Amino acid sequence: MIKSLRMKVFDNMLRQTSQFYDREDNSSGNLVSVLSDDIKAINGASLELYALYFQAIIGMIAAVVISLAY
Repeated sequence: MIKSLRMKVFDNMLRQTSQFYDREDNSSGNLVSVLSDDIKAINGASLELYALYFQAIIGMIAAVVISLAY
């Protein structure tokens, strides 16, 4: 998931016009930061969401098992 997201962002950066790169907030350091730090932050958030889903599913299964046992 991270690799495909990085590739999409990088591909989008390559398709920009030269005016995009002339802006100060689009310096090479900022763009590299987007590719590394921001993508990692998105990955962390998505992993937390998957963990929350997993916890909810396990909780529902446990509730069904306990309700059937009593």
